[in-house]
Amino acid sequence: MAALGNVSLNTQNRYEGGTMPSVEYLLRIGAAGADWYWIVTGQRIADALGPDESRVVDLFKAASHEARSAVLAVLQCMVSTTHAGPAGTPGDVM
Repeated sequence: MAALGNVSLNTQNRYEGGTMPSVEYLLRIGAAGADWYWIVTGQRIADALGPDESRVVDLFKAASHEARSAVLAVLQCMVSTTHAGPAGTPGDVM
């Protein structure tokens, strides 16, 4: 893990002993496949999300760059429309 995180063995031992790792370290080991969310919170990301949210994340990860861009654009549009206008107008969610 020290090599993946580009830190010394001493630093790695401190992290494993309870010292909070740096963001840079978490990003490096995350890029290598480590579950940085679990390291920080003690929870698996899948456990923190509901079934629908987990499915969305799984599908999003499997999608192409173009598909991800399209999904984000549609979702942004839907959220903006859903939260627009005063109560009782077409943008209101009941």
